[in-house]
Amino acid sequence: MIGGSKDRFPQTLVIAMAEYVASGATDAMLAPAEALVGRQDLRFVCITLLSWLKSRARFPRMTTMRVGEFGSGRESAVALLRSDPAIAAVFCLDEGRVSLRGELAEADIAAALEMAQRLYRPRRFVTSPRRGPGA
Repeated sequence: MIGGSKDRFPQTLVIAMAEYVASGATDAMLAPAEALVGRQDLRFVCITLLSWLKSRARFPRMTTMRVGEFGSGRESAVALLRSDPAIAAVFCLDEGRVSLRGELAEADIAAALEMAQRLYRPRRFVTSPRRGPGA
């Protein structure tokens, strides 16, 4: 079974996505995805998926995400969810909604959510108040 307890595939994918977002380093697992949609779109899709997983870790009832939440990256997200072996093994797209595959073990889902919570730390951009004339 893909994602079974033995191989910990969902957690491995979350780790690869978090490292890709943080450093831009392409893990062998994500190389086909990068070849399919390009570096910038893959980074955007990874950020969106990791953000959803991180939110789901805090709000367990949030079991799906609308594909429209990918915004301008929607086409790339759909291509990856349908065609990329690694991403399609963990996530599925059904009737415009993204979810985790039903056949994944609950323990693996819980570990992947915890991994996203722990590893995905988006940078916060803070603007300072205007200073000077007219401020």
